[in-house]
Amino acid sequence: MNELDIAYEGLYEYAMEGPGGHVIPDDVRESLDDDDFGIPSKRKYPLRVPGNKKLTDELVQKAVQMFHYALPEYREELAKNIVAMIKRENLSIKIDAKNRMFKYVSFDSLPEKNRK
Repeated sequence: MNELDIAYEGLYEYAMEGPGGHVIPDDVRESLDDDDFGIPSKRKYPLRVPGNKKLTDELVQKAVQMFHYALPEYREELAKNIVAMIKRENLSIKIDAKNRMFKYVSFDSLPEKNRK
């Protein structure tokens, strides 16, 4: 398995599709609400698996880690939605102030407990 392929509990498989975002099986993608994605209008960059905080945490961590691969036109919306998901799901992810996503949102918009 390469660095960009991640298997979650053997149930969900996520991979990077070049700069286009995470790819998930069609049946899983269809079961998610638009609000579960970093780019809801395009249903790209899944950030949440309802009822599974561990997978949600892993998805958001991966979105933060791979943020620089997002298409430039998606970055501002994606950064805002990542921060919103961290707050919404009360995730314990720590993000460094040097992360590229803070070009699009302020570091201060992140709850203090999530700042590195």
